[in-house]
Amino acid sequence: TLLISMEWDTHVAPGVVRNLFEDVGAPDKVLAEIRGASHYLPWERDHRILHRISVEWLEHNTLAGLSRGGVAIDPL
Repeated sequence: TLLISMEWDTHVAPGVVRNLFEDVGAPDKVLAEIRGASHYLPWERDHRILHRISVEWLEHNTLAGLSRGGVAIDPL
């Protein structure tokens, strides 16, 4: 399970996503926290980061080599 949280998201607060991550019972789960991004990341300059992390998860079931845990991503 891959959950993605944006640092400046005012529609789905990062804390809500972290709580959901804790509640998910899947053995393989990763929380990607994207710094400097908002709810509208798909339309922002760094939107390709969503594509990259999604492809990695779908192809390898990992993100940054992890199959469980949290990853902070700084698009800069």
